[in-house]
Amino acid sequence: MISRISSIPRAAITLIEVIFSIGVIMIGLLGLLSVMPLAGGRARDAVSLSVGAEMGDTIAKNVSIRKWLGNGNLAEMSGGNAVGYDFASNQLEITSSGTALPGICIDPLYYAVQGGSSTAFNSYDDSVFPYYVAAHDPLLNPANSDSTWEPPSMFPWSAGEAGSAPRLTRVGLSGASAELARTIIESVNDLVVQQPKDTTIPAKLTGLDSGEMDYGRRIPTGEFSWIATLVPSENSRFAHLSIVVMRNRVADIDFPTVALTPPILPEMNGMSERVAQVTFASGFSGGAGGVVHLTASATTSSELAPNDWVMLSRRLPDSTQVFRWYRVVAVDQEPEEIFAYSNSELETGLAALPTPQTGINRTTEELWRRRVSLDGPDWEFDFTTDPVSDNSFYDNTFATMVQGVVSVTERLVPWTDL
Repeated sequence: MISRISSIPRAAITLIEVIFSIGVIMIGLLGLLSVMPLAGGRARDAVSLSVGAEMGDTIAKNVSIRKWLGNGNLAEMSGGNAVGYDFASNQLEITSSGTALPGICIDPLYYAVQGGSSTAFNSYDDSVFPYYVAAHDPLLNPANSDSTWEPPSMFPWSAGEAGSAPRLTRVGLSGASAELARTIIESVNDLVVQQPKDTTIPAKLTGLDSGEMDYGRRIPTGEFSWIATLVPSENSRFAHLSIVVMRNRVADIDFPTVALTPPILPEMNGMSERVAQVTFASGFSGGAGGVVHLTASATTSSELAPNDWVMLSRRLPDSTQVFRWYRVVAVDQEPEEIFAYSNSELETGLAALPTPQTGINRTTEELWRRRVSLDGPDWEFDFTTDPVSDNSFYDNTFATMVQGVVSVTERLVPWTDL
């Protein structure tokens, strides 16, 4: 019998090839899984931007239509007095006393939740925005009783001395309950784009659906809410109105009302509104934004990420207070942990610091510093030791970091429309 060996290869694969193929597939699946959280986050950000822009436009129109300021509906928290605009003197003021105000923060929900009354503790004071007393030193723990600057000896302040920092008076709707305030600040526009809990599923434009409509009246989810800042512009006939849309805002008090027991973590202090000192600035000309170094106490949270928003504020030489909002474009991954070189300098020969309260040694107070790129309008820092902060603290710039802001819509509005 003659046996023949076929030279035609068998149509099959070996076990080694199977294992290798499975490995390639697993690597691809792991790569895909690693991208899914990022894609979900991007989808969530896209929803927030869409909702924020829609709410900002709607609320800006509603503020003009309702004329809360002109009708005397707005009241401040420290005494419940009405706030209005006096056209004779061209100033925003407390109506009963005629006390001029540099600007106001319209915060209907917070005002209503607090019953129209304010809370103050050490450097905290929620009758103003941000909720720190004007003399608060951002380089010290706000929960301590000695966290303010040494009061200036004279006016104008001498070099090295710091007094009242810029603040907005927090106002709300007089007599409005928390339920009524929620119906005003929680817009139905937060349902224009519906994002399923499963972030891998695409967002759904509910406003464009012709079918599959839920029966009954749509109720806001409460995920998005807003506050507004209103400050005079360079032209006395107009005001800068900024609608600040936030996601998942905590409406109740989030700052301590009793002394904290060490060790003090940043999360134990207020998180919703935080203040830092600008110790370096570059750019901010030609509408291209710029770069700043934010410096604050290590007991204040340094949490900040791209697409967050901060409000810059400062005094002008004529004592006018200015406030503008900026979007965070980029930020250092980790804050730099530092200690001040002395009571008057952050670094030797660089970045002057104001005189602390008697008995405070800045060299033992841990600080953080972050390099942040901001996008927004031009800003004059007036540092005589450009680009670092000088020892003339009357006009130095501060940054207010607000948690959960997704968009800011700005309008130049005539006072007659408010």
